Amino acid sequence: MTADSPSGVTAWISSSLHSISTWNPLVQKLFITDIHCVVWDFRYIYHSTPRRHLLTTGWSKFINSKKLIAGDSMVFMRKSIDEMFIGVRRAPNSNHGGKYEYYGGGGGGAKKDFGKNGKGKLTAVAVFEAINKAVQGYPFEVVYYPIAEWSEFVVRDEDVEVSMAGY
Repeated sequence: MTADSPSGVTAWISSSLHSISTWNPLVQKLFITDIHCVVWDFRYIYHSTPRRHLLTTGWSKFINSKKLIAGDSMVFMRKSIDEMFIGVRRAPNSNHGGKYEYYGGGGGGAKKDFGKNGKGKLTAVAVFEAINKAVQGYPFEVVYYPIAEWSEFVVRDEDVEVSMAGY
């Protein structure tokens, strides 16, 4: 996201050549699922002059819902022809409303603030609660703030293809 993107922009724009191999034809509706299993409905348009790829209808609703700010980036993933996914990578050192919540550590499943700066401590009780929920088949939340290095976040498609060859 650029500095002016979140405020009033109603389209996502990419000039990447990778977009050509990812999305065809020139105009289409895309249904893209986020990590919360919410399906987002976008309209995709390719303009040849100037060469750019746009997500229009639905984009404004998406950025407002996710509270995107300048510096955030989107990661698009494709599982098959019909399955696309979107993830948000938050900008390093961004605030995004301050604190995030997680369950556990406070006794009895009480909510506890956990700073995005990673300075919060995860207690043994919280880990035990998560393991217990996993064993019983109950959902639990994991909050992960990776180091802001693309090398650990983006994997070359060739590496993915090689790893999938055995399945």
